[in-house]
Amino acid sequence: MARTFIQTDSAFERACARIVRNNLDGRKREDYKTFFSDLLSHGCSSGMVSDLIYTRDCVKFYKTHSAAIGAMLSEDLSDFGAKSPSEMFGDKWDDSDPLAHESGNQNLLAWYAFERACRRFAGDMGFDL
Repeated sequence: MARTFIQTDSAFERACARIVRNNLDGRKREDYKTFFSDLLSHGCSSGMVSDLIYTRDCVKFYKTHSAAIGAMLSEDLSDFGAKSPSEMFGDKWDDSDPLAHESGNQNLLAWYAFERACRRFAGDMGFDL
């Protein structure tokens, strides 16, 4: 069994950790650092996360973890002093779908949540990215 460097506390984090491991070229600590660095520089929209390329996969991820993603979004909106997701996401957010019932905003929220989890994982592993 390969050693994992990511410690998780929730089903959402376990799902994110699984996706990270599925996308690594190797299993060494440096492989994690490279993955996180690339992700946090270029984002999921770059297509580097194979599990989150297609809209249908992102929507499924969002729907599976919508409660956790909603809690993260609420926390970040409060922390950033934003009143709506469009204040955080700018023109990427579809204002005509404020409750994220449509695939566009669900896709965006899946990417946001995965990237947010990976930023935490990287910090927990001591990477200054």
